[in-house]
Amino acid sequence: MITGSTVRGATGSALERRPTLARLLVLIVLGAGIALLQLSFASPPGSPRFYLLSLALAAVWLAGGLLLGPISWLPDRPRPFGRTIIAPIMVGLGLAAIFLLGAVIVHRVPVLDRVLAGVFDYADRGLPALVLGITVINAAGEELFFRGALWRLVREPYRLLATTLLYALATIATGNPLLVFAAVLLALVVGRLRQVTGAVIAPILAHAAWSVTMLLAVPPLTSPGG
Repeated sequence: MITGSTVRGATGSALERRPTLARLLVLIVLGAGIALLQLSFASPPGSPRFYLLSLALAAVWLAGGLLLGPISWLPDRPRPFGRTIIAPIMVGLGLAAIFLLGAVIVHRVPVLDRVLAGVFDYADRGLPALVLGITVINAAGEELFFRGALWRLVREPYRLLATTLLYALATIATGNPLLVFAAVLLALVVGRLRQVTGAVIAPILAHAAWSVTMLLAVPPLTSPGG
């Protein structure tokens, strides 16, 4: 799906006329990201190891996105502030509201509740400010790589499908089926935002809004008294 014509079409790219190198770098970044994600979720919640691995993971996505750039940060044509900034945030919040309803339902099913708790233990037992910061940085890094650089390198008809599948594939490393399910739906929504706006700022804002809302709202809603 990554072709020479796709790479050459991005003016100023360091990977012009080097599609083979682009494919290799994509595989390296994906491999490193998957490995770090697996190691971070194998770490005890709230441990220094978890924080270090999570920060390393964010650095891999950020570096991969920037290295495989250039990144289309803003739409080519000027758009109103509300459509550029506010609308994507509202999309992220709306998606989070749907997921929160799902979390409440899942919380009532013991088997699924244990799977859900496996995710949010990292928020409950960690330092809230640090976990929140890492969450936002990771959201930005993932979007820079998947909906930024990787999106540009894949041919037009396959961008949404390819980036969604690869994002879900990477999330399998968490070993949590609920996270994989969430990854598919999130990738479809932010991918559609990338299609509509032609830039990566919308996916970043929507992803960050979704992640922060889930991080802050799910633990109280699914606590023993919730």
